[in-house]
Amino acid sequence: MRPNAQILSYEPLPMLWPELKRVRRFIGKRFDFRGYGLGTSQERTTIYVPVAGRLPITTRASLLENEAQGQCAQLALETGLETSVNQVDIEIRRGDDEGLAPLAIKLDVEGAERVVLDGLTETIDTHRPVMLIEYSDSFEACAAYFSERDYTIYVGEDRGDGTLICPDLSTRNWIAAPNEHAHLFAV
Repeated sequence: MRPNAQILSYEPLPMLWPELKRVRRFIGKRFDFRGYGLGTSQERTTIYVPVAGRLPITTRASLLENEAQGQCAQLALETGLETSVNQVDIEIRRGDDEGLAPLAIKLDVEGAERVVLDGLTETIDTHRPVMLIEYSDSFEACAAYFSERDYTIYVGEDRGDGTLICPDLSTRNWIAAPNEHAHLFAV
């Protein structure tokens, strides 16, 4: 990590702010969080938060209602609890408007990865960060986005689609690395 670089978390759900403040005390000044989501424009929108029993499962929240409904179905199987989806009004901002120079970015946005990437295009093209992205139905669209930018895609298992295998990578995530840094992921 660069000196004075910050780890950023964009958390649009105020219910997590106390938890993120504890994380900040633990990590220190390198960590900051913002109380909004990332997208392609500045606007207000609805985020869909799965609830298991009476507990909001914010780590499975999505900008896409159908993704949140799918998470509810999975949570019902995992917990045996009744599930529902809460709607929360949030602010969205373009990532490119943040003025960041990231070395790496982690995306876990439950199917809205391409929307977030479209709002980060200038940042990605300028700073060429390594990306760690959770698998979702947007994988193909995201992989095409990165192949247009001379990135190599690494996965944790053979998908039969020409992506390169990185054996220590979880099968829940994939990596998009700029070709100039691809040697870091060679197996």
